[in-house]
Amino acid sequence: MKILYINTYAPPNYVGGTERTIDVYFEILSGEHELHLATTDRESCYESYFRLPHSKSRIAIAISNFINLSAYFELKRIIKKIRPDVVHAKNLFLLSPMVWLAVKTSGISEIKLIQTIEGHSLSKNGLKFRVRKNYYRFMSRLVDELTTPTEYTMQQFTAPNWFPNAKKHIVRNAVKFENQSEVEKTSGATLPLKQPNTVRYLFLGQLEEYKGILWLVKCFSEFYKTNSDAELIIAGNGSVKDKLTAYSNGVDGITYIGWVDKAQKNEVIFSADILLMTTIPSLVEESSPMVIIESYAHGKPVIATKSGGAAEMVIHTKTGYLLDGETDEELIKALEFFKIEENRNKMSERIEAELEKYSYHTQKMKLLSIYARK
Repeated sequence: MKILYINTYAPPNYVGGTERTIDVYFEILSGEHELHLATTDRESCYESYFRLPHSKSRIAIAISNFINLSAYFELKRIIKKIRPDVVHAKNLFLLSPMVWLAVKTSGISEIKLIQTIEGHSLSKNGLKFRVRKNYYRFMSRLVDELTTPTEYTMQQFTAPNWFPNAKKHIVRNAVKFENQSEVEKTSGATLPLKQPNTVRYLFLGQLEEYKGILWLVKCFSEFYKTNSDAELIIAGNGSVKDKLTAYSNGVDGITYIGWVDKAQKNEVIFSADILLMTTIPSLVEESSPMVIIESYAHGKPVIATKSGGAAEMVIHTKTGYLLDGETDEELIKALEFFKIEENRNKMSERIEAELEKYSYHTQKMKLLSIYARK
């Protein structure tokens, strides 16, 4: 089967979770199928990739999100050259729904057009977003199949006239289950080994206000006053990095280690007891946070806000703890819950049972069934 993936960015340019899912597709399917990638990036780690043009000025970018004619004509040329059986589109930033039109006017009627939506930007309010939403809704009739990683995201597109001709599927994001013994060998390379009887909390992600990192640091500082055997590790980068010190009030139990690569990420997750995903619901709701799945892959529970996709990915007090609100008291209560070793240990078995839905095998079978569906 020939499959052409379309995404704004391409690995190794990891702008977000979408690029990581492209990696997964190539890893699970490339041995049995002919895969290609069309992207706006100038380079890719994949041999068979094509570059789609776009302009870089602010005005041109705004136009490209509505109508990118250059990408439209280039994509038609690419399709004519490789004649794919399936075109699977992901992030269309800078590309526009002209991608869909290019497939449907390519002259190859048997191509199946699939669109995956991982976020919910099309449901934002405001005049600019409403105009874009109406345009995307009108063009969405061209799509044959729609996939989203969570029910939460799919609900954004169940209204009339959204993808009216598409069959809709939930395809969970997948993560590779690392060999824990291999990860353990590297422990101590990025972080000091965890001291006995210490509970290690980990924040892994972008250091932005909407991610709740400043809220977390403030609450952990208060929590630490009576729990000096706890520590918070912060891994990531972002615009509020320089504010962390002010919010931590010089607490010894908080360590900032900066951005980590894939190998280091596995190490820091392995070394932690609990991961924290403190995205603030009033600022943003995330569709399918990869950090939750990555945490599960290492058997670690997650503290997450009860919003977006996290609300269906975390089972309260079974695989993690869902915060029912944005108060300091609620977050500190969750930190205290995981200070109890029994509460941490009893979750490992249930987390293991949840892993199959996020496995490479499950995603591969689901994708192939959609690609082959008549």
